[in-house]
Amino acid sequence: MKSTTKNKLVAACFLFILLLQRQHENNRLAAISAITRRRQRNFTRNLAFISNMKNRKPRRKNKIRSFHWWEEVVLRNKLSEEEWLENFRVSQNTFMYLCDQLREVLAPQPNILSQYWKYAKLMTVEKKVAVSLYFLASCAEYRVIGNQFGIQKSTVCKVVYQFVNAVNKILTPKHIRFPNSAEAKQSASLFQHKSKIPNIIGAIDGTHIPILPPSEGYRDFINRKGWASWILQGIVDAKYKFIDISIKQPGRSHDFAALLASNIYKNIDKLLPKETVSVNGEDLPYVIIGDPAYPLLPWLLKSYSGPNLTPIEESFNVHMNSARVAIEIAFGRLKARWRCLMKRNDMHFSFVPEVIATCCTLHNIVETFEDKFMENWTTAVEELELTFEQPGIRQCPTYHEFEGYISRICISEYLAQNFPLRRTML
Repeated sequence: MKSTTKNKLVAACFLFILLLQRQHENNRLAAISAITRRRQRNFTRNLAFISNMKNRKPRRKNKIRSFHWWEEVVLRNKLSEEEWLENFRVSQNTFMYLCDQLREVLAPQPNILSQYWKYAKLMTVEKKVAVSLYFLASCAEYRVIGNQFGIQKSTVCKVVYQFVNAVNKILTPKHIRFPNSAEAKQSASLFQHKSKIPNIIGAIDGTHIPILPPSEGYRDFINRKGWASWILQGIVDAKYKFIDISIKQPGRSHDFAALLASNIYKNIDKLLPKETVSVNGEDLPYVIIGDPAYPLLPWLLKSYSGPNLTPIEESFNVHMNSARVAIEIAFGRLKARWRCLMKRNDMHFSFVPEVIATCCTLHNIVETFEDKFMENWTTAVEELELTFEQPGIRQCPTYHEFEGYISRICISEYLAQNFPLRRTML
């Protein structure tokens, strides 16, 4: 009995082992079959891909571009004076001045180990300056400028950023600064020749520059005309050159807020020359003149406002306006030359103030070099301002200082005593 039970147990174990072996073999065959099918699918897919590749045109990493306009037209002096000005907005002498001043910063740095060195050598200082001026003068797309100069649009972007940073670092401190005593005296004399007012050294105003606003804080940049902008506050001398600029306030702000945020307001005691001008027995300091958007301060003079002005007050306003027109002319010439300030600038909003500062610096340089200004450029300004209409003047909040009143009264009496009363032309 025991022997029979033992035999049955052995037979059962043997049968179980056979079943395990068969299951293992079935799993092995199934795995081999799956691998075979996968290989067949991959082979078919690769075969189809290779077949399609035979019909595709070979891709180029760098698109072939033409250097003809830059190398054969510009460098060989085939542009007339008008064509050169139309493209670059500066004379050839001024162009070379910019190249010489920025050469140390803009020159390609040698790196023979870099695979891009042979391309970097082609981007000379002259070409970088030309590309940047062309962009600032036209605000054309990077793609368009790249095709014009035979370079990639990414290269155009890098060059413009490099140029702007170089100008603001090297040239802006030299060309935008407050006048010293001798320069202030000369500027006051020129303003007096225009307006009869003896102590003006600058005219202040603000203008809005279109931008692409940030997604966060968007409303802060929307001005009263409904478009996004930075406020450029500028002060110019009698020769229409900027002696101070400030680009710190978004378009929603008041001109008064822009003044409070500016360096001129915070450091006027250090910047304004200490000399005074004798007017009707009073020693008056040099002053900046502005419109009604600004407060009346000892160093900041503005016109009388209100509906019932006396003949003396009205005459003072006329004299003031004949001097204040300097800032309007300067803004007009600035935008006419550098049209990137007239169109919406799609650069990052935080970098746009740097671009504006560069344009103001270039404006001063061309005015210093007395480069020719084409009057037809102003037509484009008038047309573009229909798209981006400037917000009107808002009266300054009640914030005036007594010395400002005294200075204005003194000058008004001086003008009335020494010159015929003038009336506003309606």
